[in-house]
Amino acid sequence: MSEEIEVQVGQEVMNSEEGMRYLESTLLMVPWVSYTATELVGMLFQVLMLPKIKNSWVNSNGVRAVTYILADLDLDLKVKEMENVVVDKFKVMLNELQANVTWVVDMAKEQVKEVVAALRTQIGDTIQGLGEEIQKVAK
Repeated sequence: MSEEIEVQVGQEVMNSEEGMRYLESTLLMVPWVSYTATELVGMLFQVLMLPKIKNSWVNSNGVRAVTYILADLDLDLKVKEMENVVVDKFKVMLNELQANVTWVVDMAKEQVKEVVAALRTQIGDTIQGLGEEIQKVAK
């Protein structure tokens, strides 16, 4: 990106590190503060108040445009971060729900097996009892 920026005579800033040092040395940014879009928006509003910028409609509108675009980008980033947090939370909740459903199904299977075993025993006892009754009647 820095190759795309036009080189002009007398420019002090040729890359982002020099840019940060320049902004801090001119007190447009506070040293050791993270360079977020929000911080840069504040810095651009300060630049907008500088006399040569403030008195030039072109410069003023250029700075204002960049400021508002940065503010929107920061907002978009925050929305994306919130979306990721919500999606991650739902994934955790869905995994927990799936584990609970699996546990309930396994418990139900065990109970069904117990009921089937009890019914088989009862049916077997009933058939045996009927067989004995039939033999008594047949004698």
